[in-house]
Amino acid sequence: MREDNHPGEGPEPAKVNERETATVAFIIDFGALGNSADYKLAGWQEPEAGFTWTLGTQSSFKFPRPEQAGCYALELHVSPFVWKDRLAAQRLFVSVNGEEVENFTVEREDIILCEIPWPVLELRSACMVEFALPDSAQPVQINGVPDSRSIALAFHELRLVRLPEPLHERPEATPWPASVSGANQASQSGRYPALPPSGEALAGMMMRFESLGEDCEFGLVQRRCGAEPLGLLRFSSSPLPKLIAAMEAKFEGLGKPDMIKVELASNGREYMVLDKRFGLYYHAWVMAGEKSPEEVHARECRRLPFLAGKLLEDLQSGEKLFVYRGMKPLAESDMLKLAATMRTFGPTTLLWVEVADADHESGSVEEVSAGLLRGNIERFAPPNNAHDFDLDAWIGICHNAEALRRTLKSFVG
Repeated sequence: MREDNHPGEGPEPAKVNERETATVAFIIDFGALGNSADYKLAGWQEPEAGFTWTLGTQSSFKFPRPEQAGCYALELHVSPFVWKDRLAAQRLFVSVNGEEVENFTVEREDIILCEIPWPVLELRSACMVEFALPDSAQPVQINGVPDSRSIALAFHELRLVRLPEPLHERPEATPWPASVSGANQASQSGRYPALPPSGEALAGMMMRFESLGEDCEFGLVQRRCGAEPLGLLRFSSSPLPKLIAAMEAKFEGLGKPDMIKVELASNGREYMVLDKRFGLYYHAWVMAGEKSPEEVHARECRRLPFLAGKLLEDLQSGEKLFVYRGMKPLAESDMLKLAATMRTFGPTTLLWVEVADADHESGSVEEVSAGLLRGNIERFAPPNNAHDFDLDAWIGICHNAEALRRTLKSFVG
């Protein structure tokens, strides 16, 4: 598999010279005997001797924010999965704390320096790094090697270094790749105002929303639009009473080992996770045979507290639009209670989506009260096919919700 993924004789040492006077804050070793398990979140294969492959098109990890302000960079020692002319390179898009910072094209084993401005690092006490890997592929389909894993980059080592001065003037980052073609088809129907002009802009818009449940539909909408934000409840079954109770408890106790149950889904093909503390039930996105139940359990014990903390920080900042749609019609009084619970953390905005009726036109978004918007959709995906959603309608509702929130803020301001 790797016989062609590093055609030279290893990374060029010249790139390391750029940090000769730099200070190393920490090192992550991705080998089987390394410490990467303390930092990895989602999107990684099992560690091997000296490296860990990424899994799929999105990988993420977390690390504590440095105590000392300054100019920092990630030093990434990686090897790409490439094969002759069929797959000549792997693209890598790097986002830190939700901000796009750098993008690279990796053609051979290399050491990459990715600069991170301090204003981006100081956004969170636990910093989150996300890698978008649009060229991830299965070796069996590229070179015939009997390996069906979707891989892009093998990570050997990662260092966070403090630099004496910036590496260069920062260019404008290339937006994250989107998987939607004809992304603004909804605007052509005349049902909504003009939408973002490209797939990249659409993916960026969808990254500014976060699903609170009750099911996976909006998370799948984001995926169709090329957006893969990390979210605690993005693919969770979170009925309203359980969600409110969890928020009121500030998700305390979520992720405790004795409160997590890993089991096979009814189809017998993938793992599901039950949080016994609050009754949340969600996809692990791990197929049977890829990991053992014990490995999934250990991952969730690390992952859940981090994602709960991230959600609480997002509620406090009030920057994101949170989305909730029920599995059955919900009363306005119930949604007012959820919105009020959310606003105990900060100036949040909740987008409640319901099926349109005679009084609520499909595609419209209206203010119900401070911090609560109602969006109206022609239909939701049927229970037996979560992927059969109305993409154009969801795009229009999200676009209109952002526009309405901007208008309401201008009146307040």
